[in-house]
Amino acid sequence: MSALTAGGNDWVTNTITNIRLDFGNTSGGVFDVDWIAIGRSAPSASSRALSSLDSKVTQQGTTLTAESQRIDGLYTSVGNTNAAVQTETKARSDADSALSSRITTAQARADEATAAVQSEVTARANAVSAIGKRVDDTQASLGNTNAFVQQVSTAQVGLNNKVNASYSVRLQVVNGNQYVAAGFGVGVENNGGVLQSTFAVMADRFAVLNPSGNGFVSPFAIQNGQVFLNEAFISKATIQSGIVGSIIDSAQWANWGQPILRIDFNSGGMTACHPTRANTYATFNRDGIGVVIDGALRVRMGVW
Repeated sequence: MSALTAGGNDWVTNTITNIRLDFGNTSGGVFDVDWIAIGRSAPSASSRALSSLDSKVTQQGTTLTAESQRIDGLYTSVGNTNAAVQTETKARSDADSALSSRITTAQARADEATAAVQSEVTARANAVSAIGKRVDDTQASLGNTNAFVQQVSTAQVGLNNKVNASYSVRLQVVNGNQYVAAGFGVGVENNGGVLQSTFAVMADRFAVLNPSGNGFVSPFAIQNGQVFLNEAFISKATIQSGIVGSIIDSAQWANWGQPILRIDFNSGGMTACHPTRANTYATFNRDGIGVVIDGALRVRMGVW
């Protein structure tokens, strides 16, 4: 306004002490103004509480519908920070179906840092099916870095044996150009008349932790498509193919401190020991066969 081309120079040479705002072209209009700031983009501090309730019954032909809605909110701000909590609740029913929902949102922001938590609950029922669902979202961000967690619970039943229940958790983190996600899901569903359950895991590494002693021990882990076992006891196993990179010892040991049978896959050798007679054993390796009795070589066949 300091460079007017018409209307004089009152904006430049005088002090403005009053401002008039006309929101409508006609008198009698009602306007809800939250705040007005002059000289800055927002008031230094503000707070507000909002609550609204709406209830109505409508009819289209012979169909009656009853519906109600309520919104409650709390809002505050100081400078570049603000916080808000809002809850929206709806209920609707007619002669054939009923629906209810609730959405609760909490938000906070300070400059570029933001955080939000939202919970959505829905329940719906009619003559042939019923479904309940809950979704919880939690997220935080700062610049190009953000983290997100989502939990979803669903239960559904219907005619023709339609039934399923599921629960899932999904996590993701974005840090610049790096994206990492993880999660798991549990579900039960009717598959061709047979109820089946599923447990699925999405992770770069998977481990089961067992608290024992002074810390946590991971009995096994899955990483890069491979399973790593610290120690395992297998009563019976059927192995189609396998690769062994070290040594296999028998469970039974000789009296003189050696396993009854040892297979060394690194050297390509096998040793069978006498259970009670010390320094008595037979060997088979890439050079041939040898038999040692009481520490003396008695038989040798092969290359030497």
